[in-house]
Amino acid sequence: MRPYPASFLGIDIGTSGAKAIAINDVGRVLASAYAAYPLQTPRPGWMEQDPDEWWSALTGAVREVIERLPGGARSVAVLGLSGHMSSLVALGRDGRPLRPCITVADARGAEEASWLTAEFGARIESLTGGLPGTSDVAPKMLWLKTHEPTVYKRTASFVAAKDYVRFRLSGHLATEPTDAGNTLLLDLLTRRWDLKLCADMGLDPSKLPELVETTDVVGGVSRSAASATGLRPGTPVVAGGADMATSALGTAAVSPGVVAVTIGSSAQVTTPVLGFLPDARGRVSFHPHPVPDLLYAMGSIFGGGISLRWLAGAFGEERDLARLGARYFERLSRQAARSVPGSDGAIFLPFLVGSGSPHFDPAVRASFTGLSLATGRPQLVRAVLEGVAYNIRECVDVLRELGLPVLRVHLAGGGAASPAWRTIVSAVLGTPVRATRVRDASPLGAAALGAVGVGALADVVSAARTLVSTEEPVDPDTRAVEVYERGYGMYVSERLRLGHVSEAKAVKRDPEESGPDQSESASRPKGD
Repeated sequence: MRPYPASFLGIDIGTSGAKAIAINDVGRVLASAYAAYPLQTPRPGWMEQDPDEWWSALTGAVREVIERLPGGARSVAVLGLSGHMSSLVALGRDGRPLRPCITVADARGAEEASWLTAEFGARIESLTGGLPGTSDVAPKMLWLKTHEPTVYKRTASFVAAKDYVRFRLSGHLATEPTDAGNTLLLDLLTRRWDLKLCADMGLDPSKLPELVETTDVVGGVSRSAASATGLRPGTPVVAGGADMATSALGTAAVSPGVVAVTIGSSAQVTTPVLGFLPDARGRVSFHPHPVPDLLYAMGSIFGGGISLRWLAGAFGEERDLARLGARYFERLSRQAARSVPGSDGAIFLPFLVGSGSPHFDPAVRASFTGLSLATGRPQLVRAVLEGVAYNIRECVDVLRELGLPVLRVHLAGGGAASPAWRTIVSAVLGTPVRATRVRDASPLGAAALGAVGVGALADVVSAARTLVSTEEPVDPDTRAVEVYERGYGMYVSERLRLGHVSEAKAVKRDPEESGPDQSESASRPKGD
């Protein structure tokens, strides 16, 4: 018998840094570490990262975790991986990246996405439940073929972020459905590549990697990777998943009715679904869930914590942010609490990098409105928190409008650490909100996949329910709910006034309305 508890290691390759956490068999975090890396913007609309910087950050974070673990590397039973979704890494025959990774927020493939919609829209929608956008991988691949033909020709395999670091760890090159589902080339229901569609688009199907399952043990840590990370050679490595898929596990959003709200640099609203939903086009997207028979619907909110980072710059406090890190955001949260709900009339539209769900438009920009002589620092900070919450409300209202039940709301990510943001989200949604005890949902979900992969837990549903716990619910304050109903109406009106969305598309919800069970409204393509 081991003199130390076994631990499951989860690694997340995020958009701003690598996070590693080690948990025990009840989900308690034994050690964690984070290492940042930059995002490169060589041209307007381009957002790239150097995959070798992921590896450098990962090795440092894992070494730090191992140093803090009882039993060190000997206690690590398995590691699972997560990485930012819709990323494109072009690997040569030697397994080395041929260029920087093109990330999810990179918009260079706009023309290619429009062409795919015109030529293959119906076929793509039957596979994915939606139409192409710049965040999808296939437009990025087509852009590469057109603008960097030598790189495209030399590419042996296109993989996602976590697939590259898994290759560096184990020597096994593959992907799995939760990342493959963001390419437009995977049938989300059968979870198989559509090689004919790939070829018809003019892309080479041989450049698509092998498909494995999220919980498959694909190999062990190589000797060279063990030397770099401090892990034991041969430590099992599971395939892992896209960050929002592993986040679904890390928030226990594994059955219909549970809605997960994750607030990091961006924010997301996700919920499990049984199939594609009518009238969802352009408002939410669909992706393979780690639970084999489920998809998840996702509303993407581009401005989350990044809005607070912008505010730090507007206040001239970049140095304070760099020096204090998370404590700086705690300070902002306390300042926001000094203002009243509604921020004395100030409203913030959080579209610093364009509008995501439910009205996608990269050209939309942010603004403050309703400012007065009474507007001070607390009101501005609170208005930013409220503006993001209103955008979250838009996405949750779409889920309700589509007939999806909203029975429980789980809140995760760095935003869940803010008492002010928790109370604001609860009041804006008009429903209790339960913050997860472990805020880092994606690496927690990755660790859960690892636990299932080595048989420590039976399946991903039981893993999520065993490893994820929530704090006491934050109930909506009745008076704040009334204020935010008016504030949300003003937010929607401002969106309409600025032309962000047509009146016909504006979501209006009766607070007393409850959607029917999804089994009555969900539909599957292809005549099912």
